[in-house]
Parts: sequence; C-alpha cells; structure tokens
Amino acid sequence: MFKLVKCAPIALTIIVSGCFKGEEKQIENAAINDKSPTIAKVNDWPVSQSELDYAIERTLGNQAAYLMTEALNQKILKSLIASKAIAKASLQELSEDKKKLVELQTAAYREELLVKLYLEEHVTPEPVTTDMVKKYYHEHQASFSDGVVKAFEMLKIRPSELSDNISEKVAKLKLQKNWQQLASQLKNDNPDWLVDYKKAVLADTLLKEPVKSLLVGLQPGESAPLHISGDQFLLLKLIENEPLPVKPLAEVSASIRKQLAPLQLKEAISSISNQLVEEADVEIFQ
Repeated sequence: MFKLVKCAPIALTIIVSGCFKGEEKQIENAAINDKSPTIAKVNDWPVSQSELDYAIERTLGNQAAYLMTEALNQKILKSLIASKAIAKASLQELSEDKKKLVELQTAAYREELLVKLYLEEHVTPEPVTTDMVKKYYHEHQASFSDGVVKAFEMLKIRPSELSDNISEKVAKLKLQKNWQQLASQLKNDNPDWLVDYKKAVLADTLLKEPVKSLLVGLQPGESAPLHISGDQFLLLKLIENEPLPVKPLAEVSASIRKQLAPLQLKEAISSISNQLVEEADVEIFQ
C-alpha cells in the first residue's frame, strides 16, 4: 500500500546509510563479510580471493578453466592491485559532493543488479501466439512490402549557354504532354544542347537521388519542380505508382515473433512490478 507522509526527506538514509564517512572502514568490512582469504593488501585495503575469482571470470568468461595460467593469474591480480591503488588515491582527493555522487551511483547499480537477478528468476513472458502474429501482420501490411514500382519520364537538358531566363524556359517545358517528342524537337532546334530523354520503371528502393526525392508525393501525371544542378536541368514526370505485393505471412512470421517477444517480456515485467509494489509497504515523503 502507499502512504503519503509529510515529513523530512529521510528515505535515502536506508539506501546510503553510512555513506560519506568512513569509506575505508566500509571497504574493510566488505572484505570481512566476504569470508574468502585475503591474498593481498594495498595501503591496508584488502584484495580477496573472491575478488580475484570474479575478475578472472569477467576477463575469461566460460573459458577460464581452460585458459587460466599462473602467469595470467598474476597479471589479473596485478590489475586488481593497480585498481585498488588508484581507487584509494581517488578517494583521498574527492570532494564531499563527489563522494556522495559515487555512493549514490553505487547504490543505484547495486539495485539494478538485484532487480536484474530477481527478474531473471521470476519473470517468464507469455509466448507469442500464432493469433498475435496474424493480427500484427494484418495491421502492418505496409511493413511487409518492398514498396512501390514507379514508372516515370526523365528529361535532362544542358544548354550550350545559360541566359538569364533559361530556367523559366526549361521549367515551362514540363507542360508539354509528349516529352519524347519534345526531346527530339529540342535537339533539332538546339544542336549544341545536350538533351537526354528516358522512360524508366524502378522500385522506389532502387531510385537514386535527386530522382527519389523529386518523385515523392507526386500523383500519376504530375511533374516535379525543375531541378538544377550546375548547368544541367532535370525534369521528371510520374506516370504510374504500382504497389509491390505484400510478402506472405509464412515468410515474415519469424521476424514478427522477434518484434513481439520484447513486448511480451515488457508486459511480464510490468505485471510482476505492479504486483510487488501493491504488496509492499510504500511511503512517499514530500
């Protein structure tokens, strides 16, 4: 249950009790609680066998038993000793504010580890069912298509000379209905111009810039605004948009399950979290 209590903000005392003073004593106490043999000391800070074992596991993982040698053991031990020496030097020069921050971060990290261990032990997400996969598939059809095929006309014009009003003249050319015929006429009337007409059919995923961006949003029969790159003018007209077929469910069901699995896990975590909070005696101080 939740209780709203009006009083001084002392909630953090539980989390960081003993913080901000006697840090070295706390480290010594941690080693005592460890119960494993002390194998080294660094300025009176103990290095335990458990610490070394954990460092070896972190370094070598599951292969520790096969890769471990005496030389490697000593190397990892020296690394721990160096870490202790640096940590003690850091502690001696840290301001009180930074010491408090370190203690808060340590407490937060410890809590994260405890949460992770609990969830690994107690959370079992519901499996993604076939009905869930089908529902997601039908609600997100567009996600399972390779896009659309665009049929379009493209006219590239490079005049021999650039006059002040050449852009306006070229822009007006897109009003012509027959661009192929227009290209032939331009070549005849302007022998020095480079005129290139093409008609293409491509999936939008294969289109290159600037063509791809210029065709976006166009309806069949519409022309894109004149595009100018250096001394070259580009005109584009969309002829047709044809959606590509949607991939069959059998082909995409595995990927859908991968997408839905994290959602199932999130739901399971939320459920157990809500249950534990309801069962806990929670007081909020403000």
